[in-house]
Amino acid sequence: MTLFEFVSVMISIILGLSLTQALVGTANLARESKLVVGFAPYTLWVAGVILAHFFLCRRQLICTSEAPQLDPFV
Repeated sequence: MTLFEFVSVMISIILGLSLTQALVGTANLARESKLVVGFAPYTLWVAGVILAHFFLCRRQLICTSEAPQLDPFV
């Protein structure tokens, strides 16, 4: 595995986890909307993560449809 592949995988994992956290937080916010006051930095962060994810998927930097070919002896 080259350095570029390693960094690409790490960025994909981080973006995937941050997208999951953003969507879970947004769902909790929607469920408890009467008890919670909106917070602008969080809203901007969620929008940024979602836009970054879809931008990178569109550029095919992450989200590939092909499964990676792994070496069985590694």
